[in-house]
Amino acid sequence: MEEVDCSLVESWIKDGKTYAWISEQLQQLYPNISRGLSVRSVRRFCNNHNISKMTDDELDDVVTDAVKDVGEVYGRKMMKGYLASSLDIDVGEHRIASSLQRVDPEGYERRRSDTVDRANPIPYSARYFGHKLHMDQNEKLIRYGVTHVIAVDGFSGKIVAHTSMPIKNNLTIYQKVYREAVLQYGLWHQLRVDHGREFYLSLYVQNRARELHGPQDITSFCQTPSTQNLAVERLWVQVNSRVNYPVKRVLVKMEENQLLDLSNTTTQYCVSYVLINTCNVGMERFVGSWNAHSIAGKGIPNNLALNCNTSPVPVSAVPVVDTAAREYQRDQGQLTLFSNFGTDPIGNRQDLIRRREHLFHSKGFTYENMFTNTVSDDGQKLVNGILMHIELTNRLSLLL
Repeated sequence: MEEVDCSLVESWIKDGKTYAWISEQLQQLYPNISRGLSVRSVRRFCNNHNISKMTDDELDDVVTDAVKDVGEVYGRKMMKGYLASSLDIDVGEHRIASSLQRVDPEGYERRRSDTVDRANPIPYSARYFGHKLHMDQNEKLIRYGVTHVIAVDGFSGKIVAHTSMPIKNNLTIYQKVYREAVLQYGLWHQLRVDHGREFYLSLYVQNRARELHGPQDITSFCQTPSTQNLAVERLWVQVNSRVNYPVKRVLVKMEENQLLDLSNTTTQYCVSYVLINTCNVGMERFVGSWNAHSIAGKGIPNNLALNCNTSPVPVSAVPVVDTAAREYQRDQGQLTLFSNFGTDPIGNRQDLIRRREHLFHSKGFTYENMFTNTVSDDGQKLVNGILMHIELTNRLSLLL
């Protein structure tokens, strides 16, 4: 490895990259070197050149920035998952715990005092990835036009699909959650949901697909009370603390300060639109972190999902949403095709919609910054972003 740039390897090590990752990168950068770039060689190279992993001070800098991104509610396991999924940094949980205690001691103590035993009193069994798929909705922000829906594999705990929408809707849930999960991973042998009508289209397609594909010794779907949909219900506790509650506190304060008139349909639309895009940032960060973190007694969801036992199905088994809705209405009855929260007065003018987006972002607003500011600071960027979106919408509506 004497031809390898020592400073490059050192920078990777300082960034927390693993020896395996560095070995793979070096093999791509130096294709003419046929031997000597193995994981073992990289480790020996680092020892010979006194290259060590990032210091505590360097780790503290990384963790400080991460806390700003996700807020103080991420503990050592979820923070490890976030660093791995967003920055490709691999650091031990004990070092991360020590760093969190150093850079955010108050948040560290709050997490310790808020720890609650959430042991499942009801026996539950999922034997493999692909056995049971759990879907559920979260309406903590329904007053502001945001509903989350996620799909979770019962065996691995991996979140395989998610979306956010103004109001829960059969078509959106089927297209963005159920169908997306099946197309990417295959057909789960059982779909488990609560008794909500918003899952009817997904259940219809699941039941029809399972008549032709997968084992016949397990029912195609199961509807239970939401409190018994435990594999997904537990996740909402995490989503609420990391995404919903920080956002909700900002919106409640805006109402208390009379900055919002939610009886106005344009305001309703703008609040919903900005919040969905802002929450999507938090959801993406959470899902990546969750899937890469270690679940006690189980393992890392991404790793557990590698041995996939879903049933392969042709694309025709999960038709596009318009076809699925038409077939459902032919066989089962009516569906609510559209669900709106408020009204966009320029919704029929694509040119004005594009202009609004351009003006919004040209003023320095990004949903990433708004979410980061919400979970790590006072949320003022989210306040300003909502008010700006309302102002731009009202101004452009005058051009109609």
